[in-house]
Amino acid sequence: MQAEAIPVLRESAMGLAFLHGMGIVHYDLKPENVLFSSGRLRLCDFGSASSRQWPEFGADSSRHVVREVDLFFTQRTTPMFRPPELADPDLVRLPIGCPADLFMLGLCLYQMLFAVHAFPMEGRLANIHVRYSLPEGAQECYSQALLSTLTALMSRDPRARPTAKELAMTGLVQMSAAA
Repeated sequence: MQAEAIPVLRESAMGLAFLHGMGIVHYDLKPENVLFSSGRLRLCDFGSASSRQWPEFGADSSRHVVREVDLFFTQRTTPMFRPPELADPDLVRLPIGCPADLFMLGLCLYQMLFAVHAFPMEGRLANIHVRYSLPEGAQECYSQALLSTLTALMSRDPRARPTAKELAMTGLVQMSAAA
């Protein structure tokens, strides 16, 4: 499975790197929005994609900005795939932008590796706190590099996640970057 997962991860990251290079965030990456056509991976469903980002969003953001963000994401993104910064922007107050897609890619990877969602029915609190655990035996089935990549992608703080461009090179986070 690892031999299949890394190319999917790499090609997904290449698609995201292209979007991010144009200043666009997908904002709704999930397994259903990753298609395979003629042996190639294609990202789809760009209905939530936008160039709107809030890189300075934080504890000192005004109520007006919080409301703007909340309204923007009300009908965007799939709740089970929301990163902490989108699960409850008012509570979490983390920067919002391209790293959101990388968290969602991490959730896709988790589902691909373990055939379950990282936060099965826990609700948005699990997304906010990034409460997940690796299934028993994961370390025996997958390399430390792949599991470190998963952990980096699912970092609670978006500033700690790798960029799509970094991930697109090999499909894995470099070990020094994942530590």
